[in-house]
Amino acid sequence: MAVGAVVALLGLLLLPVFGDSERNSRAAVCSINIKRLIGGWSAFPADHADALPFNANAPIGQYDWCGSSFMDLTQSNPNNWNHALYTKRGQLWPYVLDTSAFSCRDDPTRARASSGPDTGRYVPRIRSYSMNSWIGGMAWNGPAWTLYTNLAQVTAAGPDQLWVLIGERPDSINDGLFIVDMTGYPTSPTQYRMVDFPAYYHGRGAMVGFADGRAQVRIWRDIRTVPAGPILNSPQPNNLDILWLQERSTRKSN
Repeated sequence: MAVGAVVALLGLLLLPVFGDSERNSRAAVCSINIKRLIGGWSAFPADHADALPFNANAPIGQYDWCGSSFMDLTQSNPNNWNHALYTKRGQLWPYVLDTSAFSCRDDPTRARASSGPDTGRYVPRIRSYSMNSWIGGMAWNGPAWTLYTNLAQVTAAGPDQLWVLIGERPDSINDGLFIVDMTGYPTSPTQYRMVDFPAYYHGRGAMVGFADGRAQVRIWRDIRTVPAGPILNSPQPNNLDILWLQERSTRKSN
């Protein structure tokens, strides 16, 4: 399964770009997915004393936004296909109630169900999106940067300039968060690092959902952002795609 998935990924990177109409149609579906998830994310605080859903590493006995799934490229790992064990236990599920909203149609990877009505079948993996590492309970670079744990913080910072969900490529996605390393921002771009890698399905871009409910495709400019095979947590000096993510991920702590 892992080998097949890698071959599929390489094929996607090398194939000609879809025709405009097909590409736009697929991106439109992905945009709807992201907006539905953001809608659930926005509704959650009203029922939880303004707290935001966990992006990952929820406390013992609780689940994060996607049910604490930890995905990989193996064939039958339940994390990859079992919505009942993960998606439907997640904090967003009561507000979304549709498993298809968690996956991008252009995500090429599949998992093989080992129980339930799809036993023995290859099915889409349960999730194509990850949450901003600075929004919802787990950060990366420490106290110099704001970790948003409630909606009031996001509102004060400007929800139109903070992204919440992003498409993550299948050989990078694992837990429910997408790490943006703030090292080097804003004055030392030679120190930039790419920890997790975004998806590339939409004309070499990924769908990004913002806290104000907006969704847009971000087309990646640097070839290092869309490598044939990513090396997680790798130095990428002067990568303007990293800068774009940093500018929209968090703010300096007060």
